[in-house]
Order: sequence, then structure tokens, then C-alpha cells
Amino acid sequence: MSQLKLSSIKTTQNAAVELEKAMDQINELNRLLSAERQASKSLALKLGEARNHMDDRLASENEELYREIEKLKTAQQIMRLEGVVGQDAKSRKLADQLKERSIELNETKKALKEFQAFDPERQKRQLAEQKKRIAEQTTLSKDLNTKLKASKREVSELKRELAELKKKVEVESPETEPASAE
Repeated sequence: MSQLKLSSIKTTQNAAVELEKAMDQINELNRLLSAERQASKSLALKLGEARNHMDDRLASENEELYREIEKLKTAQQIMRLEGVVGQDAKSRKLADQLKERSIELNETKKALKEFQAFDPERQKRQLAEQKKRIAEQTTLSKDLNTKLKASKREVSELKRELAELKKKVEVESPETEPASAE
């Protein structure tokens, strides 16, 4: 049994040595872990500072960019207004020229009408047209006179027939005369 005890002691001693080695390794790992935690914390602080610094720098750059954009917008609006003013002046100038040209055109038209009034070919055409119209109106007048005479004859014939009918009616019915006379 002593051998058994001896072997169990050796096994226990070996296990204790291994346990000590494992404990040493665990302690070493804990030390490395705490060092890494410290490094991670300091890195996180440095990263946070860098972010804050970067955010500040970006914010200031953004502000500068916005100011620059506003300046450009203002310059663009000024250029547009200058363009509008220039276009307005040009349009006024063109409108004045247009008025002058329209006055000249009206005067030229009046002169042309006066000259056309003296155009012999035009006067001949107008005379020929007037003769045609007069001939047509004469023909129409003759036709109307003929129709008027015919209608007058018909009316006079109808009046005669009416008078004859009245006489016949008076001769045939003397009784109705006293009543009609009243």
C-alpha cells in the first residue's frame, strides 16, 4: 500500500505542479488581459479624442463650406439681377426702336395709299368694275320693274274681279244690304 500511496502522492504532486503551472499561465494571461484592457481603454480614449477633434474639424469645415456656398449664391443672384437689368435696358431700347419703325411704317402706308389713288391702271380697273356693277344693277332694276308691273296688273285684275263679285253679291241678296248699310 505504500507503493500505492507513493504513486498517488506522485500523481498528486504532478497534478499540483501542473496546477501551479496552469495557475501561473492563468496569472500571466490575466496580467496580459489587464494590460490589453488598459491599452484598449487608452486606445478608446485616444479614438474618442480623435473623433471629437475630427468632428470639430469637420464642423468648422462645414461652416466654412456653407459660408462659401452662401457667398456663391449671393454672387449668382447678383449676376442674375445684373443680367435682368441689362435685358430690361435692351428691351426698352428695342421697344423704342420698334415704336419709331411703326411710325415710319404708318407714314409710308399713308404715302402709298396717296400714290395708289393716282395709279391710272388702278383707276381703269375700278372704272371697269363700277361699269359692271352699274350694268348688273340696271339689269336687276329692269327685272324688278317688269315684275312690279306684272304684279300691279295682277292686283288691278284682282280688284276688278273683287268689284264684280261685290256687285253680283249685292244683286243677288238685297236683304243683306240694309243690314250691311247699318
